[in-house]
Amino acid sequence: MRKFVPLSLTLAVALLFTACKKHTETGGSAWLPAEIDSIEVTFDLYPSETTRALNADEIAAVTEWALALETEQAPLAETETPNNYAGGMVWHFNVNGGELTFSYADCGESAVFINDAWYAVQNPSHPPIEEAAENEVVEFQGQSFSKSDLSEETLEWLAWYNSLSPEEQLAVSSIPADLYTYDGAGTLDADAEE
Repeated sequence: MRKFVPLSLTLAVALLFTACKKHTETGGSAWLPAEIDSIEVTFDLYPSETTRALNADEIAAVTEWALALETEQAPLAETETPNNYAGGMVWHFNVNGGELTFSYADCGESAVFINDAWYAVQNPSHPPIEEAAENEVVEFQGQSFSKSDLSEETLEWLAWYNSLSPEEQLAVSSIPADLYTYDGAGTLDADAEE
């Protein structure tokens, strides 16, 4: 009986390590380089994008974030892939000058693009560099817009609109033209002019 206790304990520990290894293979450790010296990120919010190099603290935070991502084992079908034209945000990462490139998309559902395929993310969270991007983005009715693409008047209108209660927002009968998306929406005047 005593011989079986160490053997059972050894098997239990081996199974635990195997389960942990299998779990981490779905995260960033399966594809991130062992040593990361530089990361350049491009924040893409249709129709504009911003690119910048990350500092050492941001590299460490993004590496920790990527390692914690849990993705599905199988790639998404073509019809399920993210579409940043639908108001979503995409971060493109260039690691160590091109040694690795991957993208993270949040378009209602989150996914990571790696090795020429999109994979659903089970524990979605924005990259820890969002504060820089957040200062450049505003939201209106579930759509994200880059501040640089909006006029000063529209930004002022959004500040006013967002200060209203939900009931008061429903009573607003017109919105600035640059908040119309490319989904066929338009004003009667704009349509009549064409």
